[in-house]
Amino acid sequence: MALHTAFSGRTARASHLISEVAQTADELIVIGQGRLLAHATVAEFSATAGTLEDAFFKLTESASEYTGGIA
Repeated sequence: MALHTAFSGRTARASHLISEVAQTADELIVIGQGRLLAHATVAEFSATAGTLEDAFFKLTESASEYTGGIA
């Protein structure tokens, strides 16, 4: 999904594919459990753990367990 913002000329894209983000994005945000967890350039975020994928999993590891249920 891509959204064009009228004032800055930027495009926002939502993706769950880390490889796609790594190849197409300059900046990223990570939202977990309804909270903003990160807002950085791809390079800055990747530098925290070596790769973009490793950085993402490091940041979200506490939010990765599904806590919902089926009644």
